[in-house]
Amino acid sequence: MKQLMNTLEEKFRKWINEIKEAPSKIKELEEDIKYYNMKLIGCNAVSYDRVSTSTTNNSQSSLFMWLSKIEETEQAIEKIISKIKAFNSFVSALTKKEQQVLDMLFMKRFKQKEAGLKLSVSKTRIFEMKSNIIYLSILYM
Repeated sequence: MKQLMNTLEEKFRKWINEIKEAPSKIKELEEDIKYYNMKLIGCNAVSYDRVSTSTTNNSQSSLFMWLSKIEETEQAIEKIISKIKAFNSFVSALTKKEQQVLDMLFMKRFKQKEAGLKLSVSKTRIFEMKSNIIYLSILYM
């Protein structure tokens, strides 16, 4: 049972870290899209002249490459946004005390004893809320 809880907590912490890093990751991906758009604008237009068939194929493949990179990056952004939405739904499903415990233990990295003192609850109660938070998160990850 303890092994299961440790595994769940590890996955939960990884999920929390992804959520924390999400805004900077989105900014990074948006910068990539700007770069890909600049490269796309710089591509030669597709030409259907019979004389230059080899350059037409190169410009077409270049256009398709930049378009596919833009699409992949936009999909990655959407995936991150959906994770953020799932996290926000998860947080709204918690009680106020559980939200405070989540913030203290996982966002601000307080120790259980410190969190218990701040919230005026026992260390055992903090552990129970922490376990409930982790078990509930399975539905949202």
